[in-house]
Amino acid sequence: MLTKENYFNQENTLKYFSVSQIKDFIKCEASFFHYLNLNNKKSFNENLAVSKFFDILMQKDNEELNNFEKELLEKGESIRLKNGNLKTKYQTAQDTFERIQKDPNLEYLKNLFDYNEKQKIFTGVVGGLNFKGMLDVFVDDKSSLEYLKSESQCAIVDLKYVSENSFYDPDEYFVKITRDYDYYLQLAVYQYLVYKNIGVIPDCYLYYITKGEKPLFKPLKLDNVELENRLETFIDFLKSKYDDDLVVGERLSALKNTAIDFLQGKGFGVFLEYCGTCDYCREHQPNIEVRKIVNDKIVRI
Repeated sequence: MLTKENYFNQENTLKYFSVSQIKDFIKCEASFFHYLNLNNKKSFNENLAVSKFFDILMQKDNEELNNFEKELLEKGESIRLKNGNLKTKYQTAQDTFERIQKDPNLEYLKNLFDYNEKQKIFTGVVGGLNFKGMLDVFVDDKSSLEYLKSESQCAIVDLKYVSENSFYDPDEYFVKITRDYDYYLQLAVYQYLVYKNIGVIPDCYLYYITKGEKPLFKPLKLDNVELENRLETFIDFLKSKYDDDLVVGERLSALKNTAIDFLQGKGFGVFLEYCGTCDYCREHQPNIEVRKIVNDKIVRI
């Protein structure tokens, strides 16, 4: 059974797919395969670390916060200065969290997390593959649903603690990053998993909070028709041809099975595609291939 404690472990990383894994595969197959082995940790990214720190604060999970600090220390990083105080970005996140707990104008946001189930896990089959999803907040509290103006019996709220961009109008920026990071795919899969498990289609929300001394709070509801369309295009992608022998979903399964064999010392029996541009490829790509430009795109010869 999947729990918060074993959700990210080696066994369940190989047993289930997640939206983040699919995004990794689309970016670079070789990098995706490499990080299926949890001993191969992704390089430290401070912005992501600060966002995770804020997420943990909102979950009010002291044990997870302690584990987070330990993991960073193992990587040679820390959320604290030598005097023990939080570094500036982490302190700003802490200040935003404390404001949410105290500001009457933000009581609705505090209640979303306090009165509903956090980090609820759902699993199911999507496009022939076993998927898992951990929801930031699964909302079924009546007053919370009323605040969200939800027309369903339940809702999904996904928290996004993001940097602002002064080059964009805030609303345009939120729409842009929702598209750029394909949060529609993330919520579409979550929505489908919930429906398959409880028979109810939840409304889906992104709750953006910007990093900084004067944060902007922006809860956004995603359109159910767009979510349904995104799920359909995703399933079509999984069923599309990878090569003459396999569809994409079969290739993904083959890579997972190869990873299991590799970790069990049974050898390595698959040719990996390298994107040639990601951090992993810059360090590990075995051969620098000559490619060509076709219709303003770089493709293999």
